[in-house]
This record gives sequence, structure tokens and C-alpha cells, in this order.
Amino acid sequence: MIPPKLIRHKPLKHDSLRRRSHRMSRREFSMTICIAALADHGNAIVCVADKMLSFGEYLQWDSDITKIIKINRNSVALMAGSVAHCEAILAILLPDTDFGKNINAAASFLRQAYENKFAMFQDTEVLHRNGIDRDLYKQMLISTQTPRVLERLVEDMQEFAAHKWDCDLMICGFDENKSAYIMSVSAPGNVVVQTIQGYYSIGIASEKAHPVVPG
Repeated sequence: MIPPKLIRHKPLKHDSLRRRSHRMSRREFSMTICIAALADHGNAIVCVADKMLSFGEYLQWDSDITKIIKINRNSVALMAGSVAHCEAILAILLPDTDFGKNINAAASFLRQAYENKFAMFQDTEVLHRNGIDRDLYKQMLISTQTPRVLERLVEDMQEFAAHKWDCDLMICGFDENKSAYIMSVSAPGNVVVQTIQGYYSIGIASEKAHPVVPG
């Protein structure tokens, strides 16, 4: 399996890595943006992405890593968020040369890949650190008794989903009928086909981009 080409080919620039302020949320501190829009009456797709990346608690501006990743000859992925989280999901998509030929099949595959990696990171960073696996966690959830440790685990699982997991992806390309498509996926595996409106964006700045990107 060939991993996504997200590895840096040049040293980090001096002072390009900055630690996120604990007094400011990710939404307030970073402004990432990836945009895909149909053009030429649906015969082309324009993709644009910023160059800011996040590595855990650190942010880097003006990186030399592309955030537009080629999946196969007809599809590309755009990423916003943690390199580690996004890379894990893209590593599953890249070997699939048929991805995107059938939109329903692609959406199902993308949802499963996202859900699996989301659960894997959540298990590693929350459950395994407490010495339990997901099966035991599920058994604890349906138990008639609610130990205090379970209450803390539930809070930690919610905290991971809300603040520690950081991955939005957008996939666009042309299906087997040469029809353009745009789809997005976000936690914990919500896939939405965005083709009908003709454009979509991900990243913190997407809230500002949507009102000004023409349909």
C-alpha cells in the first residue's frame, strides 16, 4: 500500500511552526480553506486549497505539502485538519483505482473508511489508555449499573470527537458516465454529495466562503 504523498521534501521554515494558543479555540485561531467548484457547465472542476497544516497542537503556515491529493485518474481529495487523521483515511482511498466510478458505492466506501479510522484513533487515544477495548466499552454502556469510570470515559469520548479529532475531506471528480461530482465527509463519518449546488468548501474559513462562492 502506497501512503499519501504528504511527506515534506524540504525542512520546516524557521518559525513556521507555532503552538496553538490554549486561550483560543481552533475555530478562532486558524483559517483553513479548500474549495471545489464545477466549471464549464460541469465539464471541469476547479480546486483551490490553502497551505496551512496542523500537527497536533502545532500549526504551520506556507507549507510545501499539497492539500489536493490525486486518488486516481478521475478523482482527487482535498483535506482540512490534522495531517495524521486525514492521511490515515486517504491511505485507504488511494489504492482504489475504481473509486468514484459509481457515486453510491464511493460514498459508502468513504463512509466506512472514515468511520473505521475515526474509531481507531478514538480507541487508541481514549479507551486503550484506560485499559479497555471498544467491545468492553459497549458492554459497560448497556450495563444496568453506571460506574464512575464509565461517566469519565463517555466524557473523554465526547471530548475526542468534539475537539481532538480534526479531519474534513472533500472528494471530487468524474464518474463512469463522465459526470462531475463533489462529496464531503466529516466526523464521525457523515458523507454528503454536494454536486447539486455546484460547489463546496471545507475548513474553518468555509463558513465565510459559502456565501461568496457563486453557485
